[in-house]
Amino acid sequence: MEVMLWVMVWYIGMDIVQVEFETETLCEAAKAKLVEQHDIDRKNIACLKVRG
Repeated sequence: MEVMLWVMVWYIGMDIVQVEFETETLCEAAKAKLVEQHDIDRKNIACLKVRG
């Protein structure tokens, strides 16, 4: 059985961070919170659909 996950990927300096989510909605909400609370540029964060 194939499972689809959403992965949020962003970079801070030279580090790449990756976090998995079950839905696109959760991923986008986390992305918005990062932008709001940590002043991270939206263009440095992506929500990607991947096979798990």
